[in-house]
Amino acid sequence: MHVTVVCAISLDGKLSTAARDPVRFTSRRDRARLHALRDAADAILLGARTIRAEDPPLLPAADRAEERARAGRRRWPVRAIFSATLDLPLGRALARQEGAPLYVFTTGEPDAGKRQRLEAAGALVRRASVREALQVLEREAGVQRAVCEGGGHLNAQLFAEDLVDDLELTVVPAIIGGETAPTLVDGPGFAQDRLKRARLLGHEATEEGELFLRYSFR
Repeated sequence: MHVTVVCAISLDGKLSTAARDPVRFTSRRDRARLHALRDAADAILLGARTIRAEDPPLLPAADRAEERARAGRRRWPVRAIFSATLDLPLGRALARQEGAPLYVFTTGEPDAGKRQRLEAAGALVRRASVREALQVLEREAGVQRAVCEGGGHLNAQLFAEDLVDDLELTVVPAIIGGETAPTLVDGPGFAQDRLKRARLLGHEATEEGELFLRYSFR
């Protein structure tokens, strides 16, 4: 499976504030770029913290779904949410849609009540590591290309397992600050001899002052 991490960060490398407030700091052009990357993917991966903080809509509008179908792709992308506690809001991100599989992966022993609540909402709950989860998506849902929209902890797990193929990064001309504000890759970090090296594939500066960067980890 080909995995692309998609992320927008501030000049100081932050995803949002220390309070994890949703930060709407990207341009319309960047948001269009995100939707184009989603449209080309079979699945969207997202961590529970991002769901709880922002509850973003993950499924395309009907016209974009039709375009996906005309292009020979699944009308609705598979949604894969990663949550250690299964504490997830049943809002926009997990909205039920016929023909749009929704997976929730957890590494712990699923709480029976929370699992039943999610399954009643149409989710397929699986106990799996991040590597096992990608294998499940490929085997059960035929996923070949996935985009991961964070947050930093899910990105960290993917990088730690060397599962990231490329990175689509937007650098936004703003400073957020905060020692505890989430970053592109959180978690314990990597030792000096295990840094994740990338090569630059392309870059573009925009009129809005944003910088689009494309990196490969292969």
